[in-house]
Amino acid sequence: MNRRITLERKRIGQNQKEFADACGVSERTQQNYELGVSFPKVDYLQKAAELGVDLNYILTGEIRNMDCLPKGLKSALDTCCQGTIAVDGIYEMLTDNGANVNFDALKRYVADKRSERVHNTPLRETLDDERKAIANSKIIAEQELQKGNVAGASNLIQYAEYSEKTLQSIETTAKVRKDMLYYLINQLCMLNDDNFERAFLAIGKIYLEQELKSKDSE
Repeated sequence: MNRRITLERKRIGQNQKEFADACGVSERTQQNYELGVSFPKVDYLQKAAELGVDLNYILTGEIRNMDCLPKGLKSALDTCCQGTIAVDGIYEMLTDNGANVNFDALKRYVADKRSERVHNTPLRETLDDERKAIANSKIIAEQELQKGNVAGASNLIQYAEYSEKTLQSIETTAKVRKDMLYYLINQLCMLNDDNFERAFLAIGKIYLEQELKSKDSE
């Protein structure tokens, strides 16, 4: 716990004295907490939480709030969210670099980030970005195969294939509704690999039903 207290203090950008003052303890007490000589009390932890410290991480070592990742890993995560790399691959990247992240929380974060990007980006630009991301995923998959990481490469290839199907379905529809693209990509990000085929067909059906309703109202 002592090391995690230190990491969280540094993450929010405070020295020991500043952090100690804000949490109502002496600088010496703060030093003892960070050295593992003594353990923090409840009121200290409550005040630390008010500063933006991730209490779940301090107490359990598990990261549920992705904003609490170290700066370098957070930047790498957000970069991954710009493409179509499977959540499993992102999770592996984070854990390989020592981050004990909660998988379900990571899935939600990735889905929200990708959906937000789609929702706030012109459709044509979104489709072009997705094509580039698919191409990059295939390149990375080839590299992973050369390293002997068959499972990681398989995930990347499968994700790229279903992303391509999604784009083809959208482009062959006469009228594209941006909110449905938002919904579709959000759902695909949240699903396990085994459910992709079923999900693709189900979401495609919903999409076409929405298109028919839209045409009937014109």
